[in-house]
Amino acid sequence: MKSSKPFEVVRASAGSGKTYRLVSRYLACCLVHDEPRSFRHVLALTFTNKAAWEMKERILKDLAQVGGGTASEDFVQELLDQTQLTADTLAVRARALRATMLHRYGEMAVMTLDSFTNRLVKSFARDLALDQDYRIELDQDRIVEEAVANVLDRVGEPGHEEFTAMLKGFARLQVEEEKDSRIRHPLTTYGKEVLKEGMRDALGALQDLKPEDFREMSAQLRKDVRREEKALRALAKLALDKVQAEGLTPKDVSRGSLLTWLNHQSHGEAKAPSPTLSNMFDDGIFTTQKAPTALVDAVERVRPLAEDVLEQVKRMVPGTPLGEAHTLRKRLMHKMDLVGTLAAISDEMEQVQESRNVRTFHALHERVSRVVRHNPVPFLFERMGSRFRHVFVDEFQDTSITQWQNLIPLVDHVLSERHRTLVVGDGKQAIYRWRNGDYRQLMELPAIVDDEEGAFSDAARTFRDTLDPQVLTSNWRSGRAIVDWNNRFFDAVQARLPLGLQKVYDDHAQTPMKDFEGQVHVQAIAEKDKASREDMVHGAIVERLRHHASKEGGGFSWSDMAILVRTNKQGARIAQHLLNEGITPQTEDSLHVGRHPGALAVVALTRWVVDPTEERHATAWLQCVAALEPERIDESAVLDAFVWQNGADLEHRSFRAAEMMAHLYPALDPLARANGPLVSWIGHACEVLGVTQRFDAYAEALMEMAREVTGTEDSGLRGFLRTWDRVGHSRSIVASGGRDAVQVMTVHKAKGLAFPVTLLLAGVNKAREVKGHLPVVIDPSTGVDVPAALLRVSDMKDTALGPAAESELDAALLDQINIVYVGMTRPVARLDVLAETPDLGFDRNDPALVGQWVLACAEDMSGKVFTSSGDAVTEGANDGTPSDDDGPLDDAKPMVQTTGLVLGEQVSQRVVLAPNHHALVQPDGLDESALGTVVHDLLAEVKTASDWAQVKQRFERRWTLSEADKAKVVSWAEEVFSNPGSAAFFAEGLHVECEPEWSDGFKAVRPDRVVHDGTLWHVIDFKSGEVSKSEHIQQVQGYMEVLSSLESEPVKGWILYLDPWRLLPVPQRQEPLIFDGV
Repeated sequence: MKSSKPFEVVRASAGSGKTYRLVSRYLACCLVHDEPRSFRHVLALTFTNKAAWEMKERILKDLAQVGGGTASEDFVQELLDQTQLTADTLAVRARALRATMLHRYGEMAVMTLDSFTNRLVKSFARDLALDQDYRIELDQDRIVEEAVANVLDRVGEPGHEEFTAMLKGFARLQVEEEKDSRIRHPLTTYGKEVLKEGMRDALGALQDLKPEDFREMSAQLRKDVRREEKALRALAKLALDKVQAEGLTPKDVSRGSLLTWLNHQSHGEAKAPSPTLSNMFDDGIFTTQKAPTALVDAVERVRPLAEDVLEQVKRMVPGTPLGEAHTLRKRLMHKMDLVGTLAAISDEMEQVQESRNVRTFHALHERVSRVVRHNPVPFLFERMGSRFRHVFVDEFQDTSITQWQNLIPLVDHVLSERHRTLVVGDGKQAIYRWRNGDYRQLMELPAIVDDEEGAFSDAARTFRDTLDPQVLTSNWRSGRAIVDWNNRFFDAVQARLPLGLQKVYDDHAQTPMKDFEGQVHVQAIAEKDKASREDMVHGAIVERLRHHASKEGGGFSWSDMAILVRTNKQGARIAQHLLNEGITPQTEDSLHVGRHPGALAVVALTRWVVDPTEERHATAWLQCVAALEPERIDESAVLDAFVWQNGADLEHRSFRAAEMMAHLYPALDPLARANGPLVSWIGHACEVLGVTQRFDAYAEALMEMAREVTGTEDSGLRGFLRTWDRVGHSRSIVASGGRDAVQVMTVHKAKGLAFPVTLLLAGVNKAREVKGHLPVVIDPSTGVDVPAALLRVSDMKDTALGPAAESELDAALLDQINIVYVGMTRPVARLDVLAETPDLGFDRNDPALVGQWVLACAEDMSGKVFTSSGDAVTEGANDGTPSDDDGPLDDAKPMVQTTGLVLGEQVSQRVVLAPNHHALVQPDGLDESALGTVVHDLLAEVKTASDWAQVKQRFERRWTLSEADKAKVVSWAEEVFSNPGSAAFFAEGLHVECEPEWSDGFKAVRPDRVVHDGTLWHVIDFKSGEVSKSEHIQQVQGYMEVLSSLESEPVKGWILYLDPWRLLPVPQRQEPLIFDGV
């Protein structure tokens, strides 16, 4: 039944049907209105673009089934209960709604939170002091690197003496921490931390400080610390002088502890007394019972001075507020140069974005955040073009605090009008804290996390008044034995968690809905030697995979199985081992372009062309081509032939690199060919070196990067190399064996997926560890006059910041436990867990590693004790297999086209290819396809010809192209407006849709321009040239069929070729497409 309260907060464990709930509520909010465009008023927010696309497709699929009478009875009844409609009316509305959605696909407000924020900012850019034409910079690293470069340019410059000194201090800190004194890389690493949401408060506290302020704070901290140390040395000297005057020796006091302790303090390094010595101070007795009276009296005369030392020590060691303040000062005094440098990078990043008129998503979220706290809802949301009546948020546990707080005014407004809002999530699946996700928000709703100022107190009140909390307890994914195991296992986990985290695992128990058992197998892998342990893990993986593939194990196919790992690097090693064992892996991130000799050869060659005097680039190129063609190219012989050296004189030798290249590849001619367009050069290099013929996926990846770089600020050979160094080298080729491959992926990538057979690796990574520095706002009550800092957890311990350190460690532990939870809830029929540990003698009461946590909890709930490597516990039955008539497995797996690929010295792979692009390279720079794309983008901004002047002005100001390319683009575009045939589509008074997004029932389609002149619909697609004309005609005919099925008036199609100008009419197909259920 429909809830009487509109704010549904649904806590949905893995496999409990949250997507079902979300889609049913979304459709109910649309279908309750007799208005097919009502979906425009429903906002659904997801975590990723992939999730948004999947939700759209699920919505259209369910509408087709409801409208066509094929939906399940339960689903239809759910909608009837929610809408209070009759079955016939529901079906009619579902058909009308789906038809409208297909026509207005782009108007479906199903998007990521980042996309929503961009849309929001666009609606009030002026209020945020932003240029309306700002661009989103997706490559945030590029902003960081430019900011770091600008910061380093100030070093040594007149007027920047304080800043230069601060950078030198930062370099010293790197050396003290046993790192390299070179600072560009660590500056870039720390600069990326600025983009994390947790930095906001710390940077805010530092925003008004200058380099000299940080230097002064550092000097004051050192002064305070040295003052205390000086006082301790002086007091210790007085006490030791008295000891000497009394003629005392260590043998005269119990265990000599007092005199030893006083000697230690004389160096100024405070050390707390041992428990035994503390008791002596408390009792005032430092001698044995048999000590002579004269000796006791002598020690008694020393005691007051020793107690003065003790009081000073208490001011300097943890245990008292003064001692904790001194400890914090001592740790901070080495960090202030780091803090100041980070603040400078943050300021410079803002300047870079301003100067380039770009914004990162991080910057957009921050700008909106500053506004929403002090402005009413209509100001923000009424300018967005459509007023949302309903809001749905998926994967709420992965939403950051800033993202949620930016959304609160809209949700508050919707709820105040008693409209439906749904938030769904699962704190146990919060594994994106490194991307600012905060599980606490779901746990604390309706309260609002981190709202100390009370900016959202009214909204919190609305949330409380309208709250309808729900918990989904059914499991529709896994077999009964797997669900039962996980229920008991995470009972044991919850009991071991710190009290503050146990709430996350409340209500985790589920009721299995599948009618088969399934099976669980948990196995210990114990070995101290890392390499040997990895070999054991690889062997166990292959053994388990082959078991599941055997008749006795269920007869599962390789494609039914998934191996879930912690890191991509681990996945790559496993994938290689599977290949060695004759098992084809399917990976997403294992095969990096930057690891392949073909790609590396092209990059090394390009580096040499840029600087032919740098012999190491030629040497690197030779190493790569020798790896590509080991039978033809002998690296040592080539070097002997082309490196001339005068005997043993290393100073007078030469490397005839150009001659070497001409000898090995006569057609290469790099110095001449590299003067042409970038795309042409990369294509030529790939072709001559054989990369295109033998490693086509890698060649395509390089060509794609060259196309991306062309026409941007990083154009040309140097720009290509900068892009390679920044992001290109880490791009991946997707290896796939189609239906006959074991999937290897990280747990993060597997989130939201299910596999018939899941093999999870629980490794030896520390369960409770925080790496790197943390941003900390320092309260004045700590006794330290520093507003904020970057500190390690170890720096925070034994200070007033200790509780914050423990909180961070607890959060890190929860991350690791949640990763285990996500992995263990992916299987349908089989769950295997391989738990690693250096040895099985670890402390069961305090497991330190993730694998040890798994083993300890498995022992808690099963009674099994793991005593040797290979020990295992198995529960369940050998059912739920592919041979079962009513088994759980979906045999309809997507097919992929694959091609053979040789990985140099490695085993053959099969790799999914991107579409081929046959670029016609133009002599001025951009190839024809790229020029057409630019014109296409400009025409998308033009509703009528009168808009062109302003669009042209923006283009000439913002785009970084050669003058020749700019002139060509403008010429092509202006011919569109001057030629009567095409100008008619840009006339005044027409209904115009630029790049509308439709759906043909299977995928999204996006024609370039749609025009309605009052009697006819016209679909126009822009093309740069008449290459593949038959494909162009079929594409436009597809657009025409979609529009014809959605509109009653006649539809005409046109292809507008830009160079040379030609307007080609497109005929209707003989048999137009008809959608079932529309």
